[in-house]
Amino acid sequence: MEILIELILELIVDGSIEASSNKTLPKWIRYPLIIFLILFFGFVYIVIFGTGILILKENMIAGILLIIIGMFLLISSIIKFKKVYINKKV
Repeated sequence: MEILIELILELIVDGSIEASSNKTLPKWIRYPLIIFLILFFGFVYIVIFGTGILILKENMIAGILLIIIGMFLLISSIIKFKKVYINKKV
């Protein structure tokens, strides 16, 4: 069951990434896919930050490590988003 869920999510997320960066698709298809990707990855980052804050009370090092990982992922995804969707000149 885990493999099936992983396969479905991989198809949806990777397909959305490929389709949203394709300029030949209409805007009414690409823009909802971009919003879906932002919401999906935003949810993942919120879960990482929330877990880091909750663990911070019990284990200071693990909480700080999770918060740093969440910040690194957030910053790197913002940079990647700018490169792929904003600064792309086609």
